[in-house]
Amino acid sequence: FKRPVAVMTENTKVTLPQYGLGQADVIYECPVEGGITRLMAIYQDYSGMERVGNVRSCRLYYVYFAKEFDAIYFHAGESKYALDVLNSSFIDNVDGITGKGGQYFYRDNSRKAPHNLYTTSDLIASGIEKYGFSTMLSDSYGSHYQFATEEEPNLLTDGVDATKISMYYVDPKPWFEYNSEDGLYYRFEFGAPQKDGLTDQQIAVTNIIIQNCYS
Repeated sequence: FKRPVAVMTENTKVTLPQYGLGQADVIYECPVEGGITRLMAIYQDYSGMERVGNVRSCRLYYVYFAKEFDAIYFHAGESKYALDVLNSSFIDNVDGITGKGGQYFYRDNSRKAPHNLYTTSDLIASGIEKYGFSTMLSDSYGSHYQFATEEEPNLLTDGVDATKISMYYVDPKPWFEYNSEDGLYYRFEFGAPQKDGLTDQQIAVTNIIIQNCYS
């Protein structure tokens, strides 16, 4: 199987809309600082996207999330706590701020920096080739998640219907609303539908996983 890529994406109101999120297979959202969140979009198929991002800096915990998928990690700088692990052989990554990695990103001058750095499917593929990263998962890589099947759709013994899920994040105040017609959860933040700038379609997901992580 092909290795996925993970792209660090800003999630503040000034950067909306983000581009390419609708094509992501998995999106992580975590708080960073000042009440804001940052998104990490993971793409198994990263072809056909004319703009991805905007791309922002890494936080240490996102490195470990990306590593769980054996993803090639695209970011633009990093917090000081992530510097050592990114500079090691722990994870294949392309940095849009330092070194040769900058050529695989571009700035859109219609927006102000630092909210204007993007990449594309072609630039992602070129960066992976130039760095010599393997594009295939190793034979030892197993499945990451296990989901209920259509034959056995509900494995919970004490579950309740979740038609609206609100997250506690202070700045974007995101929430999801379930649509029974298509079985998808539609994403809202900053008081409005969150849309993909590539398609102008609202972000919709099949599954929502809430993880409480302790240091």
